[in-house]
Amino acid sequence: MNKPKNVLVQCLATILIPTGLYAFKRINKLQKGILVYLSSYVLVFAGGLIQASSLYPWGLDILDASLMSFTCYLFSILVPIIFMSKYTRQYNEALKV
Repeated sequence: MNKPKNVLVQCLATILIPTGLYAFKRINKLQKGILVYLSSYVLVFAGGLIQASSLYPWGLDILDASLMSFTCYLFSILVPIIFMSKYTRQYNEALKV
């Protein structure tokens, strides 16, 4: 796993949860990977709540709710990729020493 292209491969593996958890396991960061995916689910849940709030009179406008929930969904995809990239680079540096 000390090739430079493994960062790209590991980041693409985070798209699906089982392959993402296996990728976190390969770089010895499984517990942090589970926490990253749980935070990702919290973002998805928050996006759903924001979208559902547009149904009520006290909630957000439909456009505002759509934009905010879209950003939550987008970050729920990007968070595992960002952390995987960071952890894989740290793992590569540890292998070089």
